Formats: sequence, C-alpha cells, structure tokens
Amino acid sequence: AADGSAAIRPEPAATLTGHRRAVWTAAFAPLDRVAASGSADMLVKVWSMADWACLRTFEGHVSSVLKVRFLRGGALLASSGSDGLVKVWSIKGQECVATLDAHEDKVWAIDAYEPPSRGATGG
Repeated sequence: AADGSAAIRPEPAATLTGHRRAVWTAAFAPLDRVAASGSADMLVKVWSMADWACLRTFEGHVSSVLKVRFLRGGALLASSGSDGLVKVWSIKGQECVATLDAHEDKVWAIDAYEPPSRGATGG
C-alpha cells in the first residue's frame, strides 16, 4: 500500500463458472445461502453458496442482463436488461411470473422497498 502498510489480498472462496459471456451483475439473497448473477449471455443464474453449484438458470431476456435483485426475502428475483425488460422470477417455481415492459431502452437499475412491495427501475 502507498502508506507503507501491507496490502491485503484475500483469496476467493470459489469461482462460479457457467456463464458464456461477461457477468454484469451479482446479488446475495437476504436469507438463503444463494446468490444470483446476470450476464451478457442473456441468462440469470442462481448459485448455492454452500457448494458453489448452479441451482437454476433463467432464460427470457433477449439481450444482456444488467441488474439482478432479490425480492420478498429471496423468494423472488428481479432482473433487468439491455432489452428494456424487467422480469420477476420465482426461485422455487423456477419460472418467470411477471414481465414489465415500460422502458424504451436499457434498464440499468432495480430497487425495491418492502413491505409494501414497491419498486423502482431506471434506464
């Protein structure tokens, strides 16, 4: 480090492999030991933090996934992309439960206030 102290370089616990293109976003679930990632390969993946395995792969975006965010304590996962869509996925049901098509361009941001279930997106 510039101040003369030793630089800390932690070793990664694991490398999650499975996306075919660059990963643009990742998020940890608030309760379960899982994480999600979104990629330029148009996929959203859910990963186990216990054994680093891919638990789910969600397909539905037609362009890069730019942001993921867990909702309702981790029961749902929202994703947004370069296609202008916001999709809401059921983790246990393994399906898209809603598609929001209100943007004319890329959706770079997702956030939510719970409860009540209110959300905001930004392009």
